[in-house]
Amino acid sequence: MSQVGVSQAGSTAEAQVHGEPSRFPALLTREARAYAMKELARRAGVSADFFRTWKMEFSETGTTVYVLPGTRKRVFFPDAPSDIWPDLIRGDFRTLRLGWLNESAVPSIQQAVVPFVHKSQSQTKALFRTPDSEQVECTVDLPLAALLILSRWEERVIEERDQHGRIPASASVAYRERFLRRPVVDEYGMAFRQALQWLMPNWRPIPSAMRVHVSHDIDTVGLPFSLRSAVGHTLRRHNPLATANDFLGMLPGFNPALLEMIRTLVTLCLRRDLQPAVYWKGTTRGRKRKDYDPYHPKVRGMIKWLQKYEIEVGVHPSYNTFRSPDKLRREVLTIREILGTDTLGGRQDYLRWCPQTWLDWENCGLLYDSSVGFADQVGFRAGTCVPYHPWVFELNRQAKLVEVPLIVMDCTLTAYMKLDHDQSLIAVSECIEQCRRVGGVFALLWHADSMLNPAMEDMLPPILDSLTGLPRYDASNPPNDLY
Repeated sequence: MSQVGVSQAGSTAEAQVHGEPSRFPALLTREARAYAMKELARRAGVSADFFRTWKMEFSETGTTVYVLPGTRKRVFFPDAPSDIWPDLIRGDFRTLRLGWLNESAVPSIQQAVVPFVHKSQSQTKALFRTPDSEQVECTVDLPLAALLILSRWEERVIEERDQHGRIPASASVAYRERFLRRPVVDEYGMAFRQALQWLMPNWRPIPSAMRVHVSHDIDTVGLPFSLRSAVGHTLRRHNPLATANDFLGMLPGFNPALLEMIRTLVTLCLRRDLQPAVYWKGTTRGRKRKDYDPYHPKVRGMIKWLQKYEIEVGVHPSYNTFRSPDKLRREVLTIREILGTDTLGGRQDYLRWCPQTWLDWENCGLLYDSSVGFADQVGFRAGTCVPYHPWVFELNRQAKLVEVPLIVMDCTLTAYMKLDHDQSLIAVSECIEQCRRVGGVFALLWHADSMLNPAMEDMLPPILDSLTGLPRYDASNPPNDLY
């Protein structure tokens, strides 16, 4: 049996691991299990200082976590048999639904949904059970499930891709098993909290309040002038005023409609005490015709206006940077030069993302990413709305950057899900409520060009109204609840 003591290394609480590692699956080291325990503890309301006092013991059967120094109070998590890995690599995933230790404390939540369980795992009544006064036992390998969901393991083995090289939501286990609209990993944290409170009735978890991260990807700005685009505002969007603005935008002192919509979007947010983030491309012209030159004087003028109002500005790497580290690095350098800051986060164009993207972004020194959301469905792609440091299997450590999972994108509602106005508002409201329930971050993406579509323009104000008064999640300066 080997032990893990939790201590602080820099700003990160890391597990110090000892013993012979060969008994354990190569893809799930003890460091990885310690990381998964940390992520469950964060969501349970365990402070970083308290977590560092815990001791973990690893055996051939599972992980025992001693949660109160000087006592035998502990939580046991069984390890899934090692032959689960061939199934996981083949994409053969099994899911269980389990009850809560204290059902009355969570009356509004359905059974916990746990994917990636071993095929021999029998259905049990509850996720946790209490065999004696000093021990709580988990009935499944919960750290494994949490780790694989957060790290997007399945996206390494799923082959299905759409026309943009993205994994569609329909290929995910969350969609197939009907839990994409639930932050299941955050719910595991709530279940773990119940277990800790049963062992330590006097312990008080850190309360978690919902926060908001509103952002705008600047895909196109109407520069250089395009007659086709200008006329299209009238013909396709029934917005002749935008057409007129595009023609005026050729004159000094005037902006084309798409560029001016950035000011409109930000103003809508500021009027509701919401501080958005605006992400800019760093390529002059790319594969997509709508790419623009960020050095254009009118673009730089808009950036200065944003900075005047202390609006966060970040990077929106273009379409061709996906799986292209060199192109990504060049665009990040361009945006850093234009914005005059090294502290940047942002989102991939078209949500073209895969787990390797985390490392590509980290290697560019980027602070955070907010790309992990499906383009074709709203919900919780990573099973969470709590920002976190992703686990990097290749390096057997957590990433330096932070992931702020994307929950809702504007065009997902109408272009992909084909929802009408009222249906869209209901879907957004449901996602907001889920974030509120677990005390997570509701991350919303709304494009500037959506504001030229009357239907989309009318949809945004009521969404922002429902977020008014909620604190902002400052992704450019993550709080100390990340450890």
